[in-house]
Amino acid sequence: MRRPVPRASGFTIVELLIVIVVIGILAAIVLNSFSNSQKQARDAKRMTDLTAIVKAVRSYGASTGAFPAVTANPGIDGWEVSTDPAGSFIESLVTARLFNEVPVDPTNNSQYTYRYYRYAGGSYNCNGGQSYFVVAIEHTEQYGNAKHPKSPGWACSSRDWQSEFSWVTGGYIE
Repeated sequence: MRRPVPRASGFTIVELLIVIVVIGILAAIVLNSFSNSQKQARDAKRMTDLTAIVKAVRSYGASTGAFPAVTANPGIDGWEVSTDPAGSFIESLVTARLFNEVPVDPTNNSQYTYRYYRYAGGSYNCNGGQSYFVVAIEHTEQYGNAKHPKSPGWACSSRDWQSEFSWVTGGYIE
């Protein structure tokens, strides 16, 4: 009687290739999800930061009767921009002890910035002679320069800042 030849144990090359392809697909899905989660987290931080900045600007205005001054920024039409030299973004809020350091965009580069501007009364036909401020996020990672769904928006009869920024709001001294 013949003895059966033992079958070699292990995986064939085809089986190994299938496993490698499946692992590659799963890794791509996980990395994409992780990347999207990071973008969502940075956008959530942007919303939190801007809410805090708006509260501080309003508090400053209520206690002083005027909104923080803007340091002229050549090339950016006078807006305070979070990419200004470290620690100088809306310095008045730090001086007034409303922040130790005003928050800046998590990425904070030429594409992703926070912006602040104080307008004189009557600028762009806003509310007569009362001065006002505008705070904005230049871009968000999920919506680019398109309107973020949580943006309150800010417009006057002759200018709509929402068309310029992803997230924007403004206000008057109350």
